[in-house]
Parts: sequence; C-alpha cells; structure tokens
Amino acid sequence: MANFTWFKYSSSNNRGRAGLFLLQIKIVTKKLAQQQGAKFTHKARRTNTEEKITRAITKIQSEGKKPSQVLIANEIGMTRQAVAKYKHLLEIC
Repeated sequence: MANFTWFKYSSSNNRGRAGLFLLQIKIVTKKLAQQQGAKFTHKARRTNTEEKITRAITKIQSEGKKPSQVLIANEIGMTRQAVAKYKHLLEIC
C-alpha cells in the first residue's frame, strides 16, 4: 500500500516525491525539501490561526464585549499564551 501511495498520489500541497516538482526552486537534497515543507506548513498554520483569532474578535465585538486574550482563547479553544503570540491582532481593534 505504501508503494501505491508513494507513486500514485499527487497534490499541489504534497511535499513528498511528487510535490518536489511543483516547487519553483530546484531541490537538491532531502534536507532542503524538508526545510521547504516546514516553511509551507508554518505559513499555513499561522494564517489559519490568525483567521480564527480575527473571527473570534469580530464575534466578541458583535456581542458588545471588549476582546481580551482570555475571551479569545476560550472562544477558539486555544490557550491564552498561544493567543498572546498574536497580540498584534488585538491592538488593531
């Protein structure tokens, strides 16, 4: 089954064998491929978290409350410390 997946699976987000051909830079080593995959994953996670926090801020404001790290963390199911890393989003509102 692993061989089937390795040779048949292809996706634009696949960072495996098929995904290396989709990158715009030439990947020479496995280490470089892993670094590119880590950068992609980090960017996607950060973007998703920022979107969650922004939606939570909007929801809290629509309820007539002032957004705080604790309220946002409770709304999206994260810790307050994780939300604190995105405090720049709180300063905007």
